[in-house]
Amino acid sequence: MGAGKSSLVLRFVKGQFLEFQESTIGAAFFSQTLAVNDATVKFEIWDTAGQERYHSLAPMYYRGAAAAIIVYDISSTDSFTRAKKWVQELQKQGNPNMVTHWQETKQIWKTRGR
Repeated sequence: MGAGKSSLVLRFVKGQFLEFQESTIGAAFFSQTLAVNDATVKFEIWDTAGQERYHSLAPMYYRGAAAAIIVYDISSTDSFTRAKKWVQELQKQGNPNMVTHWQETKQIWKTRGR
């Protein structure tokens, strides 16, 4: 089960929340334009798959990125360990001026016994 990256993106871009979201295969692209103060900001979002088999594809999505949100499931040590590896990779290979944000999620259905 994933950390909830796609759910966060869908909530931001479309205002939707799906309790059961299919895992992303490879990557999915979204965009969202917002008015912030007196400026218009366009977010171009690559929602990348978290599975290890897609890891080698990631650099083509974050190359040149201005920001990255690293999402992990707070109830999973493995998820946090993978998130730390992503941050290390972004620090080595990403834009040196990239803004990074850690976003913890908690999969509520785990606590509901699902």
